[in-house]
Amino acid sequence: MNLPAKLIIFFWCHELSVCMDEPSRKIFNGIKASEGQFPSVVYVKTYEDSYTSYMCGGACKKLLFEINLMYFYFHFTVLTLRHILTAGHCVVERMDNKKPILYDRIDIFAGGTDVYLFLQLQYDQKVILHENFGYYQNTKIPVNDLAIIKTEYAFSETSTVKVAQLPEHQTWMGAILTVPGFGMTENSELSQYLLYINMKIVHNEECKAAKQSNKSPDAVLCVISTDAHRTQGLCTGDSGSPMFLQGSNIIVGVHSFSMKNGTHSCLTSKNYYGTNVFFFNSWIKKMIELTESHRRLYDGIEAKPKQFPSMVFVKAIINNDDKRFFRCGGTCEFDVFAGTVNVLNFTERRYSAKVFVHPHYKFINLAIPINDIAIIKTFNPFPESSFIKVAQLPIKKTLVGDIVTSVGWGKMQNDTYTDNLLFVKMKTVNNKKCEVQKALHDDNDAIMCISGRGAIKTEGVCFGDSGGPSFRYDTNIIVGITSYVHVDKSIKCSTTQPQCVTNVLHYIEWILVTWAL
Repeated sequence: MNLPAKLIIFFWCHELSVCMDEPSRKIFNGIKASEGQFPSVVYVKTYEDSYTSYMCGGACKKLLFEINLMYFYFHFTVLTLRHILTAGHCVVERMDNKKPILYDRIDIFAGGTDVYLFLQLQYDQKVILHENFGYYQNTKIPVNDLAIIKTEYAFSETSTVKVAQLPEHQTWMGAILTVPGFGMTENSELSQYLLYINMKIVHNEECKAAKQSNKSPDAVLCVISTDAHRTQGLCTGDSGSPMFLQGSNIIVGVHSFSMKNGTHSCLTSKNYYGTNVFFFNSWIKKMIELTESHRRLYDGIEAKPKQFPSMVFVKAIINNDDKRFFRCGGTCEFDVFAGTVNVLNFTERRYSAKVFVHPHYKFINLAIPINDIAIIKTFNPFPESSFIKVAQLPIKKTLVGDIVTSVGWGKMQNDTYTDNLLFVKMKTVNNKKCEVQKALHDDNDAIMCISGRGAIKTEGVCFGDSGGPSFRYDTNIIVGITSYVHVDKSIKCSTTQPQCVTNVLHYIEWILVTWAL
């Protein structure tokens, strides 16, 4: 099965060496964020070498630590559970003959608003700096200031760790943005707590002049504080901070640089500048796709033993040749295996005594199954244990927006099948594409449409996941059965089209009657 957890995370760079001014001192007069208010924000520590230690929030303040590492603090925002988006200069240690030299190591902390109380930690596996990143004409103004960090393992999604959304259109002038960060405070110390301020997008003369430093002026956003007295602002340690559209989790910008204003760059009447995420949407999506090319098609998470004890593996033998069989994830074929998450290590095997296919099962358009549900009765029952348990049938309707967990042993992007059971968290949708699919069925309630939840929908089900269950999130209640998915021109499973599952509740009467036979 092919699934996600990609969350792109934005990080704040506590080093504003890219600014044209003196080191700033913080998100000035920021409001303390509440727990879970910005679940897509993470806190990052970078390591430069193995000899000296630095705590950096702009211009670096040298400190000596026993760990003998030079490290800097930054910020990120989560776009997928394994991908972090940030300002490009935040991953660059230095420039060597105009060639960027990246930090040796990046640690990413998530799940909290207190730098000492983060709940999750992941390490970088790959850093992707925009290929045209650089500085304008020997200044400290960065251009194409964007980077993506891929983590070694996926973050776990919780109430305090969630995926941010990419913008679907250009954000208008005057729009209000909310910018969180752990930058320095009025007492010139890095904030222990996540703070935030509101800003608005402008397009004044200063903005026009600054955009000339970029070959693509639309790549830059200009923002100013909404505070009329200019007592709030971004500062040292806030580089890379995400700029969310107010009241949403949509990331429209990444803080890049600011201009000096008199003696205090943090309380500037001038503009602050961010990288325009919408301008780089295609690049972001392409980089994530490229970094996932060697993994599962939809970034599935490996299931743990006993995690899905109601899941079985089914295969149909063709001409008694055990090397030729079809995979099906739970309710469709003839040899049924149970008791483990690995297809090579099942502890129980049963043979089908009878197969009950829905009496109105059929295909339309040569590919789309209708009334796609069946029951297999085995000769002998499975023994119930901590590895094998009976699933529950639903008694109430699954609503649009509900979270479900889809499970399977389907195909991966390298065209091989996974040996280990994978799962992905999806959400139910009812958009126009879904309505088109529902109209093909005898009853619109016969199917449900599910979709990935991330800004970039890279998760879903694929070949070999047919018949696999979709459980109501965090329960053993089976609400859907994987029916069919769409494929694109390269014959790969599409994540932009509806992924259709049979609605179990719609067939509850037939299931109960057939069960009794």
